[in-house]
Amino acid sequence: MNIFLMQNSYKQIDLLSSKYNDPDMRFDICSCQFVYHYSFETYEQADMMLKNACGNLSPGGYFIGTTPNSFELVKRLEASETNSFGNDVYNVKFEKKGDYPLFGCKYDFHLEEVVDVPEFLVYFPLLEEMAKKHGMKLVYKMTFREFYEEKIKNEEHKMLLRRMQALEPYSTHGDSRLVSDKPDDYEHAEEFIKDGKAKLPLVFTWYLHFRSNRETSHTGCSKKGSYPCANWNDQKSIVATIFLFFIF
Repeated sequence: MNIFLMQNSYKQIDLLSSKYNDPDMRFDICSCQFVYHYSFETYEQADMMLKNACGNLSPGGYFIGTTPNSFELVKRLEASETNSFGNDVYNVKFEKKGDYPLFGCKYDFHLEEVVDVPEFLVYFPLLEEMAKKHGMKLVYKMTFREFYEEKIKNEEHKMLLRRMQALEPYSTHGDSRLVSDKPDDYEHAEEFIKDGKAKLPLVFTWYLHFRSNRETSHTGCSKKGSYPCANWNDQKSIVATIFLFFIF
């Protein structure tokens, strides 16, 4: 069963079950894709978002989601000479460096012709701890890269990528029709071929559907405080994190 309820603003998150015809109805799965981080402006908003996601799950139900990787965002910010980083397709801008509160750590994310809104960092160990309050246990967490490398081994999954036209062929012979006219956008593909990692002088890139190289991560701890700065540089560079919580 799918239920669609309109919410005018993530700042005014209401208890969704109060809007159901049957407030006690149960669901097996709740999916939240690149949305949860908008609620991390305050603890109250983030907690209500979790309550809406998990409060009406059946025993054994799942909460599945993706959220921008705060560790990678901070890592790139600290490596930048300014308070922003990006390219001609996307840009991420923070108000300042060095201060990353657990809630209300705002940054402006701009994606060409798609997104131009303020967002908030989500510290995944904190999200994990908050989820426990609602009877949830983390059972699965994987970066997009790890997810891809695992699933691409399956021929059926490869065929799905081709059907989706999610990959773009790149050839050193110059006979590929490329999406971008900027050679720098394909440096990684050219280096991959030169290093002898490709069996043929042809590789496939994600440029077609993932030009922005958007980042993603996880959460977990108290209502107040800030991110443990020492942990930022210890995190592996990742594009996104897929998470799965299980209600017990």
